[in-house]
Parts: sequence; C-alpha cells; structure tokens
Amino acid sequence: MIAYSDSEIFNHVFDSKIGQYTTHDKYVLFSEDFSYEKLLVTNYIPLICLLFHKNIKQNLLFDESFDLYEDWDLLIRLGEIYHFHHVKKVTARYNRNLSDQISTNGKLHYHGFIKIMNKHKQKITPGVLFSSWKTSVRERELSHLREKLEAKIHIMERYLEEKEGLLEKNCAHVKNLENIINEKDKNITKNEQLLAGQERVISQKHREMLDMQIMIENIHNSFGWSMLEIARKIWIRLFPPHTRRRYYSDLLIKSIKVIKIHGFKVYYNKASRKLNTKNHYKPKKNDAFYCCRYKQGLYYRFRGFCFSCYRLVDLQ
Repeated sequence: MIAYSDSEIFNHVFDSKIGQYTTHDKYVLFSEDFSYEKLLVTNYIPLICLLFHKNIKQNLLFDESFDLYEDWDLLIRLGEIYHFHHVKKVTARYNRNLSDQISTNGKLHYHGFIKIMNKHKQKITPGVLFSSWKTSVRERELSHLREKLEAKIHIMERYLEEKEGLLEKNCAHVKNLENIINEKDKNITKNEQLLAGQERVISQKHREMLDMQIMIENIHNSFGWSMLEIARKIWIRLFPPHTRRRYYSDLLIKSIKVIKIHGFKVYYNKASRKLNTKNHYKPKKNDAFYCCRYKQGLYYRFRGFCFSCYRLVDLQ
C-alpha cells in the first residue's frame, strides 16, 4: 500500500521595489481521496507527499523521455498495481514561482499532457471518460454553489458591519446615558444630603418652637403675667386710645426714652431747634415727609408742633 498526504502551494512573485520574492497567495492543492480513473486524466497527487516502501520503487523508475509530468506517469503505473491511501493532513509545502517559464508555459504543459494520454490511452476507457466528465460537472456545480455561498457571505459580512456600526453608536449613546445617570445620581445624593440637613434643622427649630411654646405657656400661667395683664387693663382704662391723656402719656414715654438714650441736653437742643424754626410744613397726599401722626390719621398739635416727629405742621 502507498500513502499520500496533502500539499500547500505558495505562489511567489518577485517584487522589484524591495528586491525579493513575496507570497502572492497560498492554498491546499486538491486534497482528494484516491481514484485510479481520475488519476488517469488528472494529476492530483503531489509526488512530494508520497510515502511508500523502498522495494516498491525498485521495479518502477521514472520515464526519462518525458520533459514534464514524469511524476504523473510514475503515479499511473503505481496506481495500476498498488492501492493508495489518502491522509488528509498537510505535510509538505510547495513553493512555486509564478514568473518561471516552466510553470507558465502553456505549450509545454499541453505537449506533456498529450504524451501522457498517448502512452496510457489503452487504460482510458469510456467509463474513465464518463467518470472524469461527471467529476468535472460536479466540480462546476460545486464552484457555482461556492460562488453563491461567497456572495451570501459577503452580503452577511456587510450586514454585520452595518450592525456593528449601529452597535458602536448605541454603545456610545448608552455610555452617554450612563454618564448622565451617574451625574443625576450624584445630584440626587447631594440633594438627599441637603434635605437630610434641612430636616435636621427643621426638627431642631421645631424643638426650639416647642420649647418656646412651653416657655410662653409658663409665662402666661405665671403670677407676673397675670399681674401685667391687670396693669395693662388699668392702663387702657386710665389712658384710652385717641385721647389727649393717651397722647401726653405716649409723649412722656418717648421723651424719657430719648433722654435715656441720648441724654437730656440732646433732647433739649433738638426740641428747642424744632420749636424755634419758622419753616412750616404742609403735608400733602403721597408725600414721604409728612407728619407720622398725620399719616396715620391720628395727630395731635400744640401750637402746630408734632411731638411725635418734632416737626412744625400746618394742619389747616
């Protein structure tokens, strides 16, 4: 038995700009199971991937009359005697120069192919030709299906690219929303802290207000407050509002306050200056300088002098 594996072809092109060969493309060559009928019309087994015992090749040698395809001729003669086993694994690398004349010379390949066919024409039966035709048809169908699949894959790739673009935009929008939400959360936390502080202040003020209410109630319930209420009622009875007695009592109290704050000399000088002035003031409506008692409709005069604001007022 003879075994063979797969070979990966590397097509190289000389790049004059950098002065060296570069890889143009690469692919696995054939990688098909053994079929002697196909081997008669197709050279699909790389010789560098062949593995066999040394005794096999002692009886079979290369045909030196071939300028090309001498390896294919040897494989046809080996396949007629032995069975080939295919190992689906890449074990060799074939470097091909696309600028080589042997690789690109079509006439050379044509004459080599004709020579192979003439040598083994007795083995190429109608069944072999039919099998080769059937294989070529299948390959064309597979190629057509592959093109359709590649077109669909290309469409799906473009669709995925569009979706990825939309996804990136949505992700950016989501990040912006997350940043806004985080800022709002920070503001809410600050407001909650401020609200908690305000609540503490309000509760403190409420306690102070309760303490004040309790204190006011205690004051109202005290003996001094009851005595003060009695004194106030007596004061109102003795000096009823809008009377001359109430006026003189208020004037006396105000004079005492002025004397207590500024002294008697200041009070005396101020009162004398007001009494000796000859400029009489006649109040008018919407005037900001008329007498305070005249403003309230409650004025008292003594020779045209207002003892409330120390102003001579013509009340006629």
